[in-house]
Amino acid sequence: MKYEHRVVAVVVAAGAVPAMVALPLLWSGRYDAKTEWTLTLFIVLGVAALAAVAHARAVRPMQTLANLAAALRASSRASTSW
Repeated sequence: MKYEHRVVAVVVAAGAVPAMVALPLLWSGRYDAKTEWTLTLFIVLGVAALAAVAHARAVRPMQTLANLAAALRASSRASTSW
């Protein structure tokens, strides 16, 4: 499994634990259906948003390093071709 996918898996697992506690409490309580669905949507979308942010923060530095390494390889090839 790639590093960025492991980061997303860890974030989803970390968000799933409180969601597994909150959702049964929410749905077993005496709340309106609209409140239950709204809070469920917020919880699920919140975990998804955190996973997307973590993925972006893991991938971006790796892309920068890969681009720097490619530029160094290209410059070393260009200087040796003289």
